[in-house]
Amino acid sequence: MAVDEPAVLALALRVALVHDSFTQWGGAERVAAVMHRMFPAAPIFTLAVDPRILPEDMRGADFRPSFLQGLPGMPDLAAYRRYLPILPLGAGSLRLRDFDLVISSSSSFAHGAGVPGDRHLAYIHNTMRFAWDYEDYIAGLEWPASVKALGRSGAGLLRAWDRRAGRRPVHLLANSTAVAQRIEARWGRRADVVPPPVDLEGIQSGPDQGRRHFCVVTRLIPYKRVDLAIAAANLGGEPLVVVGEGVDLPRLRALAGPTVSFAGALPEAEKRAVVAGAIAMIVPGIEDFGMAPVEANAAGTPVVAVAGGGVLDSQVDGVTAVLVREQTPASLLAGMRLARTRAWDRARIAGVASGFGVPAFRRRLLAAVRVTLDSRVAAFGTP
Repeated sequence: MAVDEPAVLALALRVALVHDSFTQWGGAERVAAVMHRMFPAAPIFTLAVDPRILPEDMRGADFRPSFLQGLPGMPDLAAYRRYLPILPLGAGSLRLRDFDLVISSSSSFAHGAGVPGDRHLAYIHNTMRFAWDYEDYIAGLEWPASVKALGRSGAGLLRAWDRRAGRRPVHLLANSTAVAQRIEARWGRRADVVPPPVDLEGIQSGPDQGRRHFCVVTRLIPYKRVDLAIAAANLGGEPLVVVGEGVDLPRLRALAGPTVSFAGALPEAEKRAVVAGAIAMIVPGIEDFGMAPVEANAAGTPVVAVAGGGVLDSQVDGVTAVLVREQTPASLLAGMRLARTRAWDRARIAGVASGFGVPAFRRRLLAAVRVTLDSRVAAFGTP
């Protein structure tokens, strides 16, 4: 019988987890869920948690939210976003002094929790997007000019906070090479790359014949650049199915031509059926890593993506994807037409995806935990 190393660690050490918030369910939350399954007895410190969004196996977890949980409107996502100016205070109020090992999962604030630096292993999904890439983040949002100007001022303060917070953990992990490069440029730190866990269980490769549509699967927010995929489909008259929901939906509907349809937020089985029956998945934005393209590959579906960001870690041009050099509708359309005509090896595509599953992540994270603990031993003589 194999030894469950996380369980052994949890018995030997006092382990805690930190995650930004559980006010929406996305890729970062899926990573935090895998960490919880590795260390189920570890308390989860977070800025706020909305029980309505949690998967069944997390509803009994030992959540320890910050003072933000009790503020008016919380923990609704819209209210959480309104409290942005004080979210760093919420992170700092999370005090984790009584633990031997703290693993944080952060795309914004969790790495700034009150953790002694020598015992803090931080998994970084991205440096704070709305601080460092503010103009891209607000592009397409119909905010008044005065609000955007105020946001620019606040973004500078958040960048300074993010930089200071990023220098505290003893060991940094980045979910992609692109994010590791941002960490080095913005925080002056080196990070080891550990791709996130993609749940590939139960994904079946779709048929080689009968694939008639392209698809996009993502949250519908401006920086995902779904508008480019729609423009490409309009330009070439290509059938495109958009799966997802978000604040950008009204604008995207107005842009869509007759060959574009919106499926909404589908149940997992239906979403997988759309992907497995697609000619290719379109990834028009620059992803930090991008779990959806790996899920597409597991179904034998190739990807058409802009050659940048996390897809450079997960995709192989000509094997699992068509990588285009320009982030334009014309370039995406050329990639779509190439994907339509190329003969793809579905089994090989799925084989590449298997390297990004949950078991691989568990092994890599545990190796990083050992490095963190070894660093403590070297520096302080005790784990």
